[in-house]
Amino acid sequence: MKFGFKGFEEVFEKLDRLNADMKKITEEALEKSFEAVTPGIQAAIEPHHDSGQTEKSLVTTPEIKWDGTRGNVKVGFNIE
Repeated sequence: MKFGFKGFEEVFEKLDRLNADMKKITEEALEKSFEAVTPGIQAAIEPHHDSGQTEKSLVTTPEIKWDGTRGNVKVGFNIE
């Protein structure tokens, strides 16, 4: 999942001046977003239960990964 908007750097600078912990704020937002989306995904695949492989591949725990100042969380399925 990815969030972006114009003026992010300006907002980041303002929050930095307020001593806001941007990493913590970002991680909380990504976790809440994950929690908002995942139950709907799970409900949508339940009627399509054939082998159960898709259900088993559903990402059920948010794992925040950082690449510099960008935080990411995978949602949906981890099918390999």
